[in-house]
Amino acid sequence: MKVVVNKDYKELFVVGGGLVLLAAVEIISTFVQARCMGKMGLNIITRIRTDIFEKLQQLSFEYFDNRPDGKIVVRVTEYINGLADFFSNYVMMFAIYIVKIVVVTVFMLSLSPMLTLVVFATIIPMITVVFMLRSFLRKKYTVHRAKNSNRTAFLVESIMGEQIVKNYNRIDINKNVYKQIHEESVNMWWTIVLRSRLNHLVVMVFWHIGTLCIYGIALMLILSGNSLITAGIVVTFTTYMSSFQDPFIFKGTVMDNIRYGKWDATDDECIEAAKKIFADKSIQKLNGGYNHVLEERGSGLSAGEKQLISFARIILKNPSVIILDEATSAIDTETEMLIKNALDIIIKDKTAFIVAHRLSTIRNADRILYISNKGIAEEGTHDELMARKGLYYELAR
Repeated sequence: MKVVVNKDYKELFVVGGGLVLLAAVEIISTFVQARCMGKMGLNIITRIRTDIFEKLQQLSFEYFDNRPDGKIVVRVTEYINGLADFFSNYVMMFAIYIVKIVVVTVFMLSLSPMLTLVVFATIIPMITVVFMLRSFLRKKYTVHRAKNSNRTAFLVESIMGEQIVKNYNRIDINKNVYKQIHEESVNMWWTIVLRSRLNHLVVMVFWHIGTLCIYGIALMLILSGNSLITAGIVVTFTTYMSSFQDPFIFKGTVMDNIRYGKWDATDDECIEAAKKIFADKSIQKLNGGYNHVLEERGSGLSAGEKQLISFARIILKNPSVIILDEATSAIDTETEMLIKNALDIIIKDKTAFIVAHRLSTIRNADRILYISNKGIAEEGTHDELMARKGLYYELAR
């Protein structure tokens, strides 16, 4: 900030060049990660499939006599696909999150050990509760996979034995059996979806508690004469705390993830919400479009795509009060341009609190608070602040 005010353009050029370099490194590293992990995962899965096929050739007749053909097909296809996703996405994602947490923790400790303690006093219980919930969901996923396996196995056997089914007049019987198996699978899936909704609730409750605690402790430290704690540091810590959570995407279709904002919404309402936020184009590119099944935490989606789905939920929910904390921080400039007009639609006739560094997000706000050093340096509308030619003017120019 001082660089702009003091018109130290040489240092400004260095800082700007550094940001461009970091952006280039992020783009290249993301590409290399996707390429390397995809290749590694493909090689591993290819070897596993080959080993499984060779093993099947060595098994006795008793093994095949005691197991439905459909069960065997599911185990060597769907289960292997699950492993493929794990090696292609989750391994590297886990490593990235660990590095991210370490880096964020170091920065927080360098700013304020006390506020860092507050953050972890909130994050650790949240992670504990989330892991307990995930443990429950993993058990349900296991049951669902078994029921899904039964459905697929029955379907495969019915197709392979179609002539026998017709000869013994079992068409209606098989139809009822399939209906029962399918309903069991669907009911288990809905149990998983409904319990998954608790995950977002838990995260948001702890996040708001942590934010309030940061504000409270920071205020106490400021009143006690601690000159190291400023408004900027407080905002920084709330942003850092957000680094421990991403826009929440649960395992399920894109449509179900959008419907998360309003569970009784129709498909048309979900699609219309996505179109308003300009997410429809990127969703249509996915295999299956709105019916594309997303993995847990939105594995395979970019940070911008996850954020767009979260925005679509806001439009669908249509709340009266909206809080956007660095809503466009994870979105590239091109995507930001697409949603700029959509944000105006979202906040129209609503009360909105927006924390942002990108001025395009707050340009049309009724009141802008410019935070610098130890508090609010300037306030007013965009035009009023530009007319004063102060700090905000220098930043926006």
